[in-house]
Amino acid sequence: MSRWSRRKKYSVEGEPEGKKIPMRVSKLVKRELYLTMASIVGVSLVIIGSTYAVFSSVNRSKEYNVINVGTLQIEYDDTGSGLGDIIKLNNAFPVSDSTGQSNTPYKFKITNTGSIATNYSIRIADDEGMIEADGCSNNLLPKTALKYSLNGGTATLLSSKSNYVIESGTLRAGESKTYNLRMWIHTNVGNEILGKHFHGKIVIESEATEPILAKNTILANNTIQTGTPDFSTTSGTGLYQAEDDDGTSYYFRGNVTNNWVKFAADGDEWLYWRIIRINGDGTIRLLYNGKTTTTTGEGTTIGQYYMSSSGFQEKYMGYTYDRSSNETDSGLKEMIDSWYERTVGRASQNFDQYVATGKFCNDTKVLTNSGSVQYNRKASLTLTPPYPSLTCAETTEDYGGSYLLKAGTFTADEAIMAGAVTSGNSNYYMYNGLNYGTWTMTPYEYSGTPYYFQQQPNGSVKGMNGYASSVWVRPVINLKADVTLTGSGTASNPYEVS
Repeated sequence: MSRWSRRKKYSVEGEPEGKKIPMRVSKLVKRELYLTMASIVGVSLVIIGSTYAVFSSVNRSKEYNVINVGTLQIEYDDTGSGLGDIIKLNNAFPVSDSTGQSNTPYKFKITNTGSIATNYSIRIADDEGMIEADGCSNNLLPKTALKYSLNGGTATLLSSKSNYVIESGTLRAGESKTYNLRMWIHTNVGNEILGKHFHGKIVIESEATEPILAKNTILANNTIQTGTPDFSTTSGTGLYQAEDDDGTSYYFRGNVTNNWVKFAADGDEWLYWRIIRINGDGTIRLLYNGKTTTTTGEGTTIGQYYMSSSGFQEKYMGYTYDRSSNETDSGLKEMIDSWYERTVGRASQNFDQYVATGKFCNDTKVLTNSGSVQYNRKASLTLTPPYPSLTCAETTEDYGGSYLLKAGTFTADEAIMAGAVTSGNSNYYMYNGLNYGTWTMTPYEYSGTPYYFQQQPNGSVKGMNGYASSVWVRPVINLKADVTLTGSGTASNPYEVS
């Protein structure tokens, strides 16, 4: 027997001729209005760019209680009759709103199984196939007679909704929503419903949306602070903006609590990061912060290493040196690259695909070279107040400069913009309670020995020996501009790449 042959047609019939018909139908003995709503999912054919899905097929499961539309999956409660996608309101007669809202609901769940956000709408539409089969196109129950309630909400006339759309929204990738629908004939109807038919269907229409990029998710969850903080003090907390080499960058400052990211793994342990800033090109700059959101101290690093263990020459100020001939990595770069390949870049884990080849600044522009070599950032960062910058100066040296890398570390400028001050500060997100310094990528001076800016145990930034010191290392990566994020960025609900 086909699924359609199991349906019966009912009508509200008139009373025998000569018998008074009441103005309001309150009881219909042996007269039933059988409301059948076949949940056939309508498909909206929408093409948005060559990278988005075209929703063009409807596939029913054997039991009829799971339907897939493009990247939307709709699951229906099994009725026990093998018709899990049919809503039935048997023995329907006009009832009060309170009664209608207490009826057993019809349940269905919509899940976005795709990789981009999807808009959807739910509407009640005429089932043209059943209407044609019944030959009742001129004898339909008016929509003004029907009310509905969705998820326990207000009782609403179906006729009051434009195109009978009862719900619309957006589902992010992997997100689900469950609905409880109740429908009934309301009591303010008269004899006009007698002998009428109603055949309806739930139509779920979907449309691929522009993905909500990570940048936009972060901006939506923060208020951009105006002005420029006084970098000689610890004042200011939140998200600020400044220019970098690619446009407007948005950087976090102070003891913010909503810049957490859970991304990549070391074996079976997740890695946690803090967002330093949104770069001007839309990529997201992350600072490694350990394997839990409660990690402090050494656990926020990948260990200690020398900037260079090769000697005291000026060229060892570079993150790499001899760039024009036989480019050689510094000790710091070797350590970070090795860690990246073992964790984020590990081929079997597929995390590397989300990481941009991002810009890293090892500013080796020389300002003065009399007695000692003074580098560009020392002049700006040792002033009161300091003047940090997110741009990278061009250098004529054969070492250092601007790099395009999968991983590096942070600059002294970024540390100061985050909250590091000369007098010390333990109340900003980069502070980790270490008992020794942490490397930055920023050269300080060369005076027979390489000196680099380090983040100090008290939370300040200071020029320190880069040869004799084995200093803590914290990697930095950049997520690609086209990634999307779920979560809110808090320690309990960190952002995750979706």
